[in-house]
Amino acid sequence: MGAALCSNGTKVVSQTIIATSKPKRTKHDKLWTAIDNNDYTTAELYLDFNEVSETDLYDQQGQTMLHLSASLGHADLLMLLVERTGAKPDMVNQ
Repeated sequence: MGAALCSNGTKVVSQTIIATSKPKRTKHDKLWTAIDNNDYTTAELYLDFNEVSETDLYDQQGQTMLHLSASLGHADLLMLLVERTGAKPDMVNQ
């Protein structure tokens, strides 16, 4: 946060906001979105009709769906991914 004084003595405060963008996730985007939104039902339905392999669990920045679920506190989704994709709970980000 920066501050400056105008010629009339008024203090002007400015704040720089840095926009963060989500990694591009083209494959299984609906599943990634369900994880972001803690939408268990959508994730479960998606997994009913789509095969997700272990290599599909990574986004383009190397983060796994498991780590995203855990970092957001979505334990139910984390367990769903482990059970339905065969992902190992000790997967590491790339």
